[in-house]
Amino acid sequence: MTSLFADTGSLLVLTFMLLLALIAGHWIHALSYERRSANLPLATKDHSLGLKVAEKRAEVLALEEKRSKLDQEISDRDRLIAETASQKELLDRLRLEYDQLREAKEEIEKTRLEAAEMAAEYAKVSQNLEAAREEMAAIDRAKTAHELEKLDYQRRLEEYSGKLEELKHEGGQIEAGLVELRSERDWLLGLRNEVTALEAKKAILADDLADLETRLQALDEMQTQHAELTASIRMLGQQIAEKAHEGQRLAARADAISTQVAEAERQLSRLADDKQRHDQLRREVDSMDEELQKGLSQKSRLEAQIAVLEQEASKLADNLGSTSSSTETSEEIARDLLVVPETLKTPSTIGRAYRTEDEALHNVASYLDKRGLKFSDRILRAFHTSLKINDHAQMTVLAGVSGTGKSQLPRRYSEAMGIHFLQIAVEPRWDSPQDLLGFYNYIEKKYRATDFARALVHMDPYNTSGLSDRAFEDQMLLILLDEMNLARVEYYFSEFLSRLEARPQFKEVGEAIKRRDAQLPIDIRATNALKTTLSVFPGHNVLFAGTMNDDESTQSLSDKVLDRSNVMQFSAPVKFEQLKAEDRVEQADKALPFAQWRSWIKPSNSMGDSDRTKTEHALQNLADIMKSCGRPFGFRLHEAVMAYVANYPRRNNLVEAINAAISDQIEFRILPKLRGVEVEPHDSDLRRLAELVRQDLGDQAFGDEIEATIDRGTNTGLFSWRGIQRR
Repeated sequence: MTSLFADTGSLLVLTFMLLLALIAGHWIHALSYERRSANLPLATKDHSLGLKVAEKRAEVLALEEKRSKLDQEISDRDRLIAETASQKELLDRLRLEYDQLREAKEEIEKTRLEAAEMAAEYAKVSQNLEAAREEMAAIDRAKTAHELEKLDYQRRLEEYSGKLEELKHEGGQIEAGLVELRSERDWLLGLRNEVTALEAKKAILADDLADLETRLQALDEMQTQHAELTASIRMLGQQIAEKAHEGQRLAARADAISTQVAEAERQLSRLADDKQRHDQLRREVDSMDEELQKGLSQKSRLEAQIAVLEQEASKLADNLGSTSSSTETSEEIARDLLVVPETLKTPSTIGRAYRTEDEALHNVASYLDKRGLKFSDRILRAFHTSLKINDHAQMTVLAGVSGTGKSQLPRRYSEAMGIHFLQIAVEPRWDSPQDLLGFYNYIEKKYRATDFARALVHMDPYNTSGLSDRAFEDQMLLILLDEMNLARVEYYFSEFLSRLEARPQFKEVGEAIKRRDAQLPIDIRATNALKTTLSVFPGHNVLFAGTMNDDESTQSLSDKVLDRSNVMQFSAPVKFEQLKAEDRVEQADKALPFAQWRSWIKPSNSMGDSDRTKTEHALQNLADIMKSCGRPFGFRLHEAVMAYVANYPRRNNLVEAINAAISDQIEFRILPKLRGVEVEPHDSDLRRLAELVRQDLGDQAFGDEIEATIDRGTNTGLFSWRGIQRR
């Protein structure tokens, strides 16, 4: 190894010495060349200089070529920088799309889990429903046995009551005889003091006394028997009362189980809808998975660029996030709610001239006629009164076949009255209050309001949200949910109805604590600028109506909606009249003041004694009929009917107005609750209803139509009211 290093060192020294020799030789040669050049003639020098110039030109050309290459490299660098920026933008978009797809996938997974839970719940509800049906059948059997036993007890009670009356009659006769006997006994006791003087009459009086003693003993025995019979009858009465109480308890339990069965059936229907929605979501999931795979493949191709730009993009996102969170204000968060809907811009001024209620209704009728719309005076007054009692019936529903003017009536009524009108088209996919009030967009980080929410904010007379300038507090708004039963009303409007029902009476609405339960929360996420969610109060100056078509594509209304609504059924026209509308029809240019509207509303206790007695009598008869049909009603419907009758516009014939109002409420509140009742077992009760309408209320056409509906129901088995053509 040492000899190897020594040989290598010698070789290096030898190489270095050779290089020095070559350099020295080259230097000597150059020096000699310069000396020879100096001694050469000018021609030779000129040739030499020409060679040098050519060499320099070649160097210049080489430099130009090098500069061109450098320019090309600079251009390529700029192009690469531009492409890098483009790739960076593409990267940002792909990352945003990837995040959105990832969130969507998480939501889809969550939906899958919820669907699995719903399926399990569906099975459980099915089992509970079957058990409830079996228990219901057992209760029906027990109820039938109890009814038979109750009838037997009543028969025995009637027999004992007859015997008791006979015994009372005999006891009265005995009491009368007893008085005479006691007077005779007293007389005989007096005679005992004279027994010495009347010794001759002793034998006769002794016989009479013995006879009297026998009669007294028989009377005592009869009194004892009477007391025993009275105690037995009292005991039987107690047993009958106990059985009646047990029957009431069983009936209440049967009603509760019926309610559970109905709720279970609604849950089954809702779960079936959820299953369809789950299938649709599953298809959307598959489509999203395909898109996700495409995005992931594109992402894999750009991973190299992502690695380079990720840090810079993260810094930029942090800077943007810190800037937006620090400068965002509550007005910016709720900016979408501040927009005034177009429907509130006309009419733009409030009318100050007072109109009576009859004048206003006359103007509406004239306006409808000019528009070429034919509605009877009875229908117009019924719709007007239904809106007036929104404290007691929060919704006015216009039902019937398509094309009968259900949507036109609310719109043209509002135009003629000077009431703002907002029509909302209900969609079949609606399943939550957010479809009405708007929602928070997680991708855009913004709240997206609806015209419904905007209108409620601006119409709120108490500015509950803190966003309104209260410019519309003395104006009115009618909101129409068009084709409201395309989706299940309980899903998107149930909470809203409960809030409206919790709304205090108008005379108490000024107290903030009483308005709290009626306030509607709006789905705006709290931030640094907005610490709590917003709420809005639906004032009494906002009226609600809805239309629904009777066909196989729609949902039926639940008892909760029916109990809080007046359902006006529009029947198919009997004949088609050719109506002509005027070319130009001016609608009201002044808004109806809310104070003037309130002046038309009367409390229920404003009715006279005779009107109240007639209405209460009709309600009592209706309660008996509905109870017999298995569809009883409570205080809510009772108070709503009383309010409707009190607020129905009167004409010269007050009796006719009262009868018409009660008939309207039978059509709007009673008949919708009878839909689906079996006709055969309740035939007599339904015909009692028709007779009540004809005899007590004098509405022959209405009573005949109820009879015709009953006759049609004998073929189908169920009662189904389809309305009456009013003239």
